[in-house]
Amino acid sequence: MRRVLAVAVVFAAMPLQAAFAAAPSVAVTASPAVGAAPLTTTLTASGDAASYRWELPGGAGAAGPNVTTSFPAGRWTVAAIGTSATGEETRSTIAVTSVALTLRAPAAIPTGQRAWLTGRVVPRLAGSQVKVARAGRITAHGRVKRNGSFRIAIRPRTPAAYKVLLGNVASATVPVAIRPSVDLKVAGAPVVGSRVAAVATVDPIGAGRVTVSVYRRGKLVHFATGRAVVRLPLGTTRTAAYRVVAKLTPEAGYQPASRLLDTAVRQPDLRLGSRGPAVLDLARRLDEQAYALQQVDDLFSDDDFDAVLAFQKVHDLPRTGLPDSRFWQVLATSTRPTPAFGGSDHIEVDKTKQVLFLVRDGKVVLITHVSTGATGNTPVGTFHVYRKVVGFDWVLYYPMYFLRGFAIHGYPDVPAYPASHGCVRIPMWLAPHLFSLNGYGTTVIVHY
Repeated sequence: MRRVLAVAVVFAAMPLQAAFAAAPSVAVTASPAVGAAPLTTTLTASGDAASYRWELPGGAGAAGPNVTTSFPAGRWTVAAIGTSATGEETRSTIAVTSVALTLRAPAAIPTGQRAWLTGRVVPRLAGSQVKVARAGRITAHGRVKRNGSFRIAIRPRTPAAYKVLLGNVASATVPVAIRPSVDLKVAGAPVVGSRVAAVATVDPIGAGRVTVSVYRRGKLVHFATGRAVVRLPLGTTRTAAYRVVAKLTPEAGYQPASRLLDTAVRQPDLRLGSRGPAVLDLARRLDEQAYALQQVDDLFSDDDFDAVLAFQKVHDLPRTGLPDSRFWQVLATSTRPTPAFGGSDHIEVDKTKQVLFLVRDGKVVLITHVSTGATGNTPVGTFHVYRKVVGFDWVLYYPMYFLRGFAIHGYPDVPAYPASHGCVRIPMWLAPHLFSLNGYGTTVIVHY
């Protein structure tokens, strides 16, 4: 009777033990969990499970507490399933991020100009900071956009190799060359008997050696080589046409560069009706400095005469309207004048120099010679245009009245000295254009 009872107790206890069986504990680690693609990672499962198996990306599987595998670019989730001795299972997951970081850069960048480094991050780690490294130093940074791309500005002056960093992930290194600039100009007035030189300047200084060659009638006359700045005199004993070529032989990391310039040594004197490259060069130089011209061409006409006269007035030269050797020398080194008064948009009339400046945003944009009142009666002060007349108003052509009967207007005779009845005379050909540029209320400042 006792033996039967003992067996019954044993069988009664078995379902009770099964009912209290617990699932195993499972912890998962990845070393490393984040890194550059393709990322090789060791996955480790730990706990009290009797056995482990793995679910890997792409439907792959593995068994055991440790497994080493590689992940392509992306964010991946892996699972470890631990099984107890009695068959219970626990599933534990971990994320692994395999980062692909690409970088693109221009093959060459003009010296000192802004350019862009661009690239992409996989997976799209939007908002993450990307840093630009050059020669081991962080020089710029940017943020990853929602689509995984980034764009970072650089402004290099010397060749360099760049890479970008996102955490401990680095892109491939990308070299960037520099496209140097070569400036070529003529220093001095290119007229017979003067001192003239072709000057080539390289930026940046260390970009290489520049050779300046001078040709006349297609034949090499002379040349010079140097770094940074090369100055080569031009012969001025007679009239001649020159072609000047500056060519840079670059150092490593820089690209070749060259410039070409045509110039002519001419007789200093021009007259109304003169034609040729000397006239064209004169017009271009005057136009660059804002002296009013009808057109930039190779014919010396009335507008050129007026522009030369305005230049002579501004620079206190003899008021002839015709260029001479002294005129050419001053023109070679002169720059655009600055306004006498501040403010944005206005007209300035200088009674001493007998010139008019049109000023826009604080910069002189047009200069012409004028003739004010013969008796000095042109009023001095600050006024505003209150009346405008298209065409003729009596003998005043396109007048702009700024005080009582005083106006700025076109007139057939605009001498180099004060000769009007009190108005401000300007050349007839310029009057409609100046009229169109200035509306009612334009500020007019008349001064000595």
